[in-house]
Amino acid sequence: MGDADSVKMVLERQVGKRVAVVLSTGQELNGVVIKVTRDLLHLSELGGREFNDAVIPLDRINAVVIRVRTR
Repeated sequence: MGDADSVKMVLERQVGKRVAVVLSTGQELNGVVIKVTRDLLHLSELGGREFNDAVIPLDRINAVVIRVRTR
């Protein structure tokens, strides 16, 4: 991650991967990043709701949780 990264830039690097996002309401959603636009995040295969998708306004995301492997 760089100093100039935004939530949008972080999410764009995760397309096709599973992430969790913490919303401004405190709710956490996890799923596979399908698409990131200027204003929206499209998540698919939501945890616990595999047959549902979510479209989330980027300005409602407080944090992005990414699984990383340590060596």
